[in-house]
Amino acid sequence: MAALVSELTPARTFTLVDRVTEVLRKRIDDGDLPIGAKMPSGLTISEQVGVSVAVVREALARLSTLGLIRTRHGSGSVVIARAEAAGFRIGAHAVWEPALLAQLFEFRIDLETASAAHAAATATAADVALVRAALRKLERAVEEDVPGTDADLDFHVAIARASNNKYRVQLIEYLNGEVRDAIDIARRNSARRPGLPRKVQAEHEAILRAIEKGDSRAAGEAMRRHLTSAAERLDLPMQRAPAARPATRRRRVDT
Repeated sequence: MAALVSELTPARTFTLVDRVTEVLRKRIDDGDLPIGAKMPSGLTISEQVGVSVAVVREALARLSTLGLIRTRHGSGSVVIARAEAAGFRIGAHAVWEPALLAQLFEFRIDLETASAAHAAATATAADVALVRAALRKLERAVEEDVPGTDADLDFHVAIARASNNKYRVQLIEYLNGEVRDAIDIARRNSARRPGLPRKVQAEHEAILRAIEKGDSRAAGEAMRRHLTSAAERLDLPMQRAPAARPATRRRRVDT
């Protein structure tokens, strides 16, 4: 099988917004724009880096989300933190370097294995209904022969919500946002291989069945198999690790 990870190259996948965000982040990190400094105007930045004001506006919005700047309507943006003080972040380059993307998937596997296991133990009937609804969207994507990337991410977030931990939800939402393009590439490549979209869907169905049965161990193992297979479909250089064995807890959901 040709290495799918060869498609994950910065030249073809970094957007202008990504690049401008990284340029400005580095200027803040290096101290060129110290804490308390007012950011240059959008027009000035656009002229300096050769992009449109709209691109700069999006980049500034990202820096604000990262907690690096504060923007006030009518008075511009001010630097409030250096990059290393902005909290946990992946960094755009990590998603397109195979070794780093592999580590990101390993982290995601550990996190979402626990998410599925906890969901099986704590999900209410309403929670499970939301997971089923997300799975139905994925089924339609398979039937219509479209990637269904957003439906895929919604399925994983629905499971996180069913695990009844808001911090797990926030972290999984963040990680899924960071790896979205990689997931999209994987699903588009899967769609070109006869029978593979149906196999991937069966992996999702196995996770839901275990959650419906309230079987934490089966749910966690099904999620681990699914995400490990997803990494393999991207030909990522994954490290081998012993399978986690979450404690078995059963909770029957009335259907």
